[in-house]
Amino acid sequence: MQVTVENVSELGRRMTVTVEDANIEQAVQERLKSIRPSVKMAGFRPGKVPMKMVAQSHGPSARREVIDTIVQDSMREAFTQEGVNPAGPPHIDSMDEEGEKFI
Repeated sequence: MQVTVENVSELGRRMTVTVEDANIEQAVQERLKSIRPSVKMAGFRPGKVPMKMVAQSHGPSARREVIDTIVQDSMREAFTQEGVNPAGPPHIDSMDEEGEKFI
């Protein structure tokens, strides 16, 4: 994880946090494995749905959940690392995916 901090105003700070894509993909796979036992799909016994089909049906939502968790954890870690004590809740402007990194 890479963090850069810019002073925008007396109290305002702009932080850019970069997370490696490998961490995200690994977390998505772990999330899909954890929900697989509870997935019910026609033609399969509960919990016996092939991983590929679980990824097709639940992949996007699992990825969103993982990204939300990683953003929260990364922000908390960045605040600690940079010694920033936020006066209010952080505002996330944008999240970009660039190749192997998530910024």
